[in-house]
Amino acid sequence: MRRAWQLSPGRVQLQDPHWNRTLGTIVADVARGLGVDGAVTGELYKMLVYDAGGFFVPHRDTEKAPHMFGTLVIVLPSTYQGGELVVRHGGREVVLPLPGEDVARHEATGNGGASFDRTYRRAALVVWPRGLELGILAQAPLASLVPALGPLIASPEPAVRHRALALATAIVGMPRLQGVGRIELLRLLLLLGDAALVARFVGDHLRHAFDAAESVDLLAAHALLGGEALAALVASVFELNALTRAPVCLDLLDQLATLDVDAARAAAPALLERLPGDPAAVVHLPEYSRPKVDAAWLARLYTVLARLEAPALLDRAVAYTVAHLAPAHLDTVVLPALLAVGTDGAWRAPLAQVHAACVMHLQRRVAEPCSPPLDWARAAPFTCRCDDCAAARAFLADPRASRWELKAVQGRRAHVESQLAGVDVDTHTARKGSPHQLVCVKNQRSYDRRAAQRAADRAALAALGVG
Repeated sequence: MRRAWQLSPGRVQLQDPHWNRTLGTIVADVARGLGVDGAVTGELYKMLVYDAGGFFVPHRDTEKAPHMFGTLVIVLPSTYQGGELVVRHGGREVVLPLPGEDVARHEATGNGGASFDRTYRRAALVVWPRGLELGILAQAPLASLVPALGPLIASPEPAVRHRALALATAIVGMPRLQGVGRIELLRLLLLLGDAALVARFVGDHLRHAFDAAESVDLLAAHALLGGEALAALVASVFELNALTRAPVCLDLLDQLATLDVDAARAAAPALLERLPGDPAAVVHLPEYSRPKVDAAWLARLYTVLARLEAPALLDRAVAYTVAHLAPAHLDTVVLPALLAVGTDGAWRAPLAQVHAACVMHLQRRVAEPCSPPLDWARAAPFTCRCDDCAAARAFLADPRASRWELKAVQGRRAHVESQLAGVDVDTHTARKGSPHQLVCVKNQRSYDRRAAQRAADRAALAALGVG
């Protein structure tokens, strides 16, 4: 059937960053030309290489994958002589290129390619000094530069690696690098092995809008930079990100502690100095970037700092808790965090202030009166003076009335129902007759809530070792 070399897709790599876009354009043009509706994709099936005397006899391709409807042949840029691609369909035959024509061409139109002339109405020639070449290249998008830098770094030739260092230096010297390509660039810089360049990249670029996915690669710089230098870089990440990305920074500190506990001790103060505090202090931040501190994070902060075996650091976390999270967040953050780490002897001394604040808060609430209502009288916190609300207020004040019905149009019923929201009253609409009736039945929800809270407070006190 044929004489040609054959490569499977797994042995072919196309590293030109524009390849996917070019292929997508070709596929779209083909689909449009064939009148095909819907999404069409091109899949690499095999690569054929024809040497002298190579051929493929006339044949009809078979389906190689579900829903395949045609074969796209792309000729990569190369220089060759002879060879014809013959296409027959519906009684017609097209031969590409003409017999005996020499072809050297960056277009892909078939096994042999087509012969054509191109005329430009306008043209521009851009010339720059050779010494500015790297600076000009470095202005390309980061996602395009990384694939170009990789082969230079991987080369064993000193001259090529020198060029790689020059290009990497030019890239790092660009304005703020963000988005796709930052992690890949850091990995290449680590392979290049220039400690000063890595430190500059982290300080000028990576620490800005630091992402959790970048932690592993940042810590990989330990082998090149050493613990002291890496601790300084991690601290600089904390300086810019601890306020709005406290969980990400705590993850980074935890991973650093596993790698080098001394470096973690050195970097931790920068995190503790910039933890989220009073929400009023960050009111200028957009809602999506305001700090989120929860019980799991606080418990983990205690645990990570305890692993560092530096009591002064844990003392600072306790002072932060008492100053900024109590009393507003005692129930939702501080108390659950304290219960999560445990209340045994190992934690009692370092967290004594947090323990005392929680106990005082719980004991104060347990001491508040908590008894079921003696009659059906209920508080009426709303202030509306309309006739319907006046009738609702009279119902709430009546110690003997447990049920009241308001027969009114939907707007009046909805108004009264909104005023009763949060009051110890259940409401529903009886849809009989016209207009319908708003049915109001008193309950003791406030007492039930206080009783449940008291039981939970007593359980928490017991867990904290207080009778």
